[in-house]
Amino acid sequence: PPTIPHINPRRFFPLLLIALAFPLLASCESLLAPPTLSPTTRSTTFTATTAPSSLVSSLQESIGYLASDTLEGRGVGTDGLNLAASYVAGNFHGIGLQPAPGLTDYFQTFNITTINGTGPKSELKLVNSSSDKNYAADKDYVPMSLSAEKAFPATPVVFVGYGISSKDPAYDDYADIDVKGKIALALRLEPTDKTKNSRFKTGPGWSRNAEFDTKARLAAERGAVALIVVTPPGLGGEDKLAVNITVFGGIAAKIPVIQVKQAIVEEWLQLAGAQNLAQIAAGINENFKPNSFPLEKLQLSGNAELQKKTNAVKNVVGVLPGRGPHANEFIVIGGHYDHLGRGGWGSRSPNSHEIHHGADDNASGTAAVIEVARKLAKEDHLDHSILVMAFTGEEEGLLGSEYFVDHPLIPLKSMVAMVNLDMVGRVREGVLSVGGTGTSLALEKAVNDEAPAFPLTIKTAWKNGFAPSDNTSFLLKKIPTLFFFSGLHEDYHRPTDTADKINYIGEAAVVELTYRVITKLDALDKIDYVATTGTTNPANMGSPSNGASLGVVPDYGSDQSIIGVKISGTSPGSAADKTGLKNGDIITQLGKTKITSLYDLSDAINAAHPGDKIKMTFTRAGETTTVDVTLTARPSHD
Repeated sequence: PPTIPHINPRRFFPLLLIALAFPLLASCESLLAPPTLSPTTRSTTFTATTAPSSLVSSLQESIGYLASDTLEGRGVGTDGLNLAASYVAGNFHGIGLQPAPGLTDYFQTFNITTINGTGPKSELKLVNSSSDKNYAADKDYVPMSLSAEKAFPATPVVFVGYGISSKDPAYDDYADIDVKGKIALALRLEPTDKTKNSRFKTGPGWSRNAEFDTKARLAAERGAVALIVVTPPGLGGEDKLAVNITVFGGIAAKIPVIQVKQAIVEEWLQLAGAQNLAQIAAGINENFKPNSFPLEKLQLSGNAELQKKTNAVKNVVGVLPGRGPHANEFIVIGGHYDHLGRGGWGSRSPNSHEIHHGADDNASGTAAVIEVARKLAKEDHLDHSILVMAFTGEEEGLLGSEYFVDHPLIPLKSMVAMVNLDMVGRVREGVLSVGGTGTSLALEKAVNDEAPAFPLTIKTAWKNGFAPSDNTSFLLKKIPTLFFFSGLHEDYHRPTDTADKINYIGEAAVVELTYRVITKLDALDKIDYVATTGTTNPANMGSPSNGASLGVVPDYGSDQSIIGVKISGTSPGSAADKTGLKNGDIITQLGKTKITSLYDLSDAINAAHPGDKIKMTFTRAGETTTVDVTLTARPSHD
């Protein structure tokens, strides 16, 4: 599934549907919390000794290749992603799948823009009469991927501690310092206790206050012209500059955001006659009190520019034609084949430049889709047609599946069900989570009828179908969905998600179960659809939330010049749905808050309460409309 990256912008899952309805923008730690589950039955009909050896071997071959170093982590903009697409297409051809209508091959191609590094016009300069100095991009500093691309003239610098403003617990680095028209210099992460755990969060990990986008938003709100961040000594691991490679999601900060190496900041502190970084950070951590101050005699000028590239990417699509009276109806099976490349914003090892192999996420699901299709192709008779898909761009916000449902190769109304396989390679203690059973009585019955034949404990997660994966794109088009998922683990979105850690016997059971569920559905005359309400969001992405929900799904692939938040859909029964918002609408104001970004919208919702009636302004086809909207309570995950 897409991450809700620790430093990122989009995948408010995201992975990347907020209290909006689908967040690809909150901390990734929130996604690691297990969903609410309810167990069903377990059997031992399918065991390690009865698992077909050919199936296990095929899974090992596919996952071994897709998660190999050769494929470079299957990140957008890499040759490895194209190699993966070709591998999947080759398997589709070998199985006997046909290209989808309108295609001469198995590829549905579209474009994604990536940030591929620092732009040549980037600069950072110390401006002092006696010690002017130019710093080297990618060695001394790097403009971060969420940075606004702007220049700033010679400007005084103010140290703002960790750059945090919090009400609970009460802590404000900006309380007694004026940064208007100045550069804010902040430490990464947040104050810690004696155990080096955050003072803003119970247990390991960091709160929303630690994220770069939060720090950038606060600095901009206080009037800073730029934000410079530095890793505090003793925290955050090695002093590495961020990997400046990611998909451009349009959730840019309003000011330049630049990371600088510790040694450079130490020079500045010495020039200003201040303590060193270790002393400053230790004092703040120990006393849990802000220590913000101007850096006298110090001025910096600079420019943040990012290298951007438009990449042609591919959904891989094949069709297995049905032969019965429902041959014009399609059951969709799919999973995403992309991953994180060498890391970046989506990584849980944020400073790593290593290949993120993505064996479980989602080479496992891709391999499973291939094997389910192989089994279905051997059926003597299928009543329905089967649409088999491998999506790209999922890690960047369901971009591939969203593109497909917005540009369907067959009519959406002919798709009667969708089964999504995402991270099915780490079945532990026989547990398999299944989402979406609440979207169709037929889908729920198919799972319940077939599961007892397998050594799997089926647990329900995201019963409403609004899961952080590609099935959500189909659900938003009122297509009932299932989501098979073997759970998160410590290797999730890290380089260590490798093929040797896959439970191949467990995944073989998932393949067999999926095959049986689809054949069960194929035998039905009608598959019902049940409208559900809900959100994939297990946490808020901005300021503390009061539990209110609007229920919109941001359009992450929208034109970056749009002022406001363009939506691609609404959650059924949500406040937005009841108000009549539609795909393509652009929200420009909510209550007293002008909406220029997802952060603005998130904060406006989080500041409100369920039941609040507030005015919302949006544009549709160039016309502006203001309506009253009554916010609902944020639904739970069950």
